[in-house]
Amino acid sequence: MPRELSRALARSRLGLLGVYHWPLAPPTWEQVGPGRTDATTETWHTMCAPRCCPVCRAQRAEVGLAPLPLCFYHILGECPHPAVASVRASLLADLPRFVAALACMCRRAQHRATAPLGAPRDPPDLPTLRSVINTATQQQDWGSPLGLFLIHRLLTVATWPARVVALEDRASLADLLGQLFDGTNVANQFLRSLAYNWAAWAGTRLLKITRAWGQLANTHPPFEEPPPQ
Repeated sequence: MPRELSRALARSRLGLLGVYHWPLAPPTWEQVGPGRTDATTETWHTMCAPRCCPVCRAQRAEVGLAPLPLCFYHILGECPHPAVASVRASLLADLPRFVAALACMCRRAQHRATAPLGAPRDPPDLPTLRSVINTATQQQDWGSPLGLFLIHRLLTVATWPARVVALEDRASLADLLGQLFDGTNVANQFLRSLAYNWAAWAGTRLLKITRAWGQLANTHPPFEEPPPQ
């Protein structure tokens, strides 16, 4: 996998700190990256301090709304700026196809880990699983808290257990994928294809959205906004 993609996924796990790390940082915001070793203790503390998203602040102020805290959850799923929303819309158009593929890869990994030699490559219940996942994906509201949770987790390659899904959301897409993740407790040799394909898909789209956001954030000072009160 290209170094840029693997680093992007790793930095997305750092929370707000990742916004200042290559390759996710806007050029004028980058504090940590190739050839950069000059970040002081004070700089690290400043990078960790909560702040607001400068990209959508003015847009929200126009309709009397408070600015939103800056984090990857916000950049990937919430930020309403048209340039960011446009890239996100192209992601959402591709999401049903990928989610179905991800579910099938999980089920195949489970099957291959337990099936005897010479067994068919695909488990017999794969068409049924694909149909169930497709139905749940069509019913998913991607702008809801659960939808934003899914976007963030899928784009940062972060699994979740089914138990974190609220009772009222049982049989939802998040619940179905959580059950699949719970059941895909197999040896690494059966996970390689799943891990590589998920990471490659997510890393590419993570970079697209953060760079669309970064082009706009690049015109703002990196440590400009205090957190909302």
